Amino acid sequence: MLRLAGSLKMGWVTASLIVQKLQAYPRQHPLTRALIEYGRLIKTIHILRWYASEVNRRRINRQLNKGEALHSLRSHLCYANSGEIRGQSDEQLRLAGRLLKPRYQCDHHLEHSLH
Repeated sequence: MLRLAGSLKMGWVTASLIVQKLQAYPRQHPLTRALIEYGRLIKTIHILRWYASEVNRRRINRQLNKGEALHSLRSHLCYANSGEIRGQSDEQLRLAGRLLKPRYQCDHHLEHSLH
């Protein structure tokens, strides 16, 4: 696992390439099993910290509420055609892009101000 972490950190290999190579084995590679167990350990530690600390729970819930509020706002603003931009001609699509640019900038600003 240390060699894998070192290779990732040095940029010699990408995470997607590692996943691709590990999935190519007919049976589960020992490194794959080790990474799965390590992931479970990290998840368990996170859950225990969350459960043990009320301050941590409040912080995480506050972040979740911000994300849910942002998604709710986006779905409210973009309700027609399930958020898809459709047009019959290039000119209609260009016009839609020009109209949506200020909305995108507003969303972008809102997202950064919430975080």
